[in-house]
Amino acid sequence: MSRPAYLWFLFLMSSFSLLFASGKQQQRESTSPVPLEFPEDSQEINQGEKTFTDALGHTIYLKQPPDRIASSALFCDEILLGLIPLEKIIALSTLAGNQAYSNVYYQAMEIDVHLDFQVEPLIELNPDIIFCADWSDASKVKQLRSAGIGVFQIKTPRSMKEIRETVLLLGKILSAEEQAEQIIKTMDEMLLRIDAVVDTIPQENRLTALDYNSWGASFGDSSTWNEILDYGGIINAASSLEQDLFGQVPMTRE
Repeated sequence: MSRPAYLWFLFLMSSFSLLFASGKQQQRESTSPVPLEFPEDSQEINQGEKTFTDALGHTIYLKQPPDRIASSALFCDEILLGLIPLEKIIALSTLAGNQAYSNVYYQAMEIDVHLDFQVEPLIELNPDIIFCADWSDASKVKQLRSAGIGVFQIKTPRSMKEIRETVLLLGKILSAEEQAEQIIKTMDEMLLRIDAVVDTIPQENRLTALDYNSWGASFGDSSTWNEILDYGGIINAASSLEQDLFGQVPMTRE
């Protein structure tokens, strides 16, 4: 891989999450805009009240946009930091403040509270809504809802399309539609620029990569990791292996 192409790939890897925290980026006219459509999971009811159904089929009802927002998933952290004013975010996940994992570390450190998916501290914060992942502990979700707190479980995205859908959905829930559309516009423009560089790399010069994470797994072809490698012109060594519901491929060090 040529040095310029390699640098573009590094730029791609480091920038996907950072763009969520950069709502003030300049707008540019996209040469191939992606249609912006909201998922068909919300509707107007009862004098402006809205209903939204999460990834596991639970419905929340909102009479007005939430003002006290907590997140317990890094993906949600990253979107929220680019979507709404910091003063509306009362808590982020602990991973947001971990430089080993977070691409929004410096923005996240402006939020005082970072915590795991812990029931008592979250209830004490009294948020209007908590965003968490679809794999979050079901018993804790039930406890929080029993305490009268709205919990919205986000579908774990496995493609760029699902990332776009999630950004737009959060934008609609939080009445930040314009900011959500700008995030998508910035992401798509970035991908177009990267495509132009990657297309110049001969097939025989493309590298093969394997991601091995801290919990003993890699990612197969139904994952955002695989799609990022595709955009970077790199072959995923685990793409042909059997994977779980979240696109992960269990793998020992051997």
